[in-house]
Amino acid sequence: MLSLQFSSPGDSASLDLSMASATALLRPTRSMDESESDGVGGHGERPVSLMSVSSTATLVHLEPLKLVFSRDSVVNTTLFSGAVARYQIASNTSMTNITLHDLAAQRVAAVIKYRYFWPDVVLLPHRSSPAQKSIRMGKWLRRPSKEDDVRSMACLRTEAGCYSWRSCSSHRLALYSEKPCDDTPVASCVPAEGSRSLSLTIQPSALDIVVEIIVSFLVLEQRLRMKEYQDRHWEAQYLSSSVILL
Repeated sequence: MLSLQFSSPGDSASLDLSMASATALLRPTRSMDESESDGVGGHGERPVSLMSVSSTATLVHLEPLKLVFSRDSVVNTTLFSGAVARYQIASNTSMTNITLHDLAAQRVAAVIKYRYFWPDVVLLPHRSSPAQKSIRMGKWLRRPSKEDDVRSMACLRTEAGCYSWRSCSSHRLALYSEKPCDDTPVASCVPAEGSRSLSLTIQPSALDIVVEIIVSFLVLEQRLRMKEYQDRHWEAQYLSSSVILL
């Protein structure tokens, strides 16, 4: 309903027009000859197509979500989007429980449970199926097999489909959709360097699985850091033993 308001110092009046009437007002005036040639005489009007109205709708362009880590850590840190704190990551003293808090919703978004004698599990409260709210780490974030892409580090299984985490020269960690296969990552990280903070950028097409992207990234980034630490440790031991032999 289109409402036109007329006001004057002494009185006021309002005129309500239906959409069809409003369209008729906005339509250019047609001559009598044109009306008669349509076979409807001078009294008929062609129906207005809704396609002409809907075609003028403005598409909203969604921006990627960039999450910046407050410190170079994947176990105790806060993730910011601009100046807004979006998520908080906290762990217990033994680093066996990693909890992701959604600060806007004020709820626990996910929990990673590392266990010594039992398989590691991930708790995902947002999942629709009760059976999928607690899932084994190895089933949810599967290690690549011979059939997978050689660049794949892990295969992420979500309710929206399967994705592949890869590590290459252009990206320390990047997530790609498996079906349809695409060479453009739906998520990627930029490591901390100098004054630059660790960040994770998620494309609009993957915002529905943002929690699982964050959690799987935390798991893989922690694995990478542990491997790098071990490599440095063994390299230092090798160099020290070489010096002794010399």
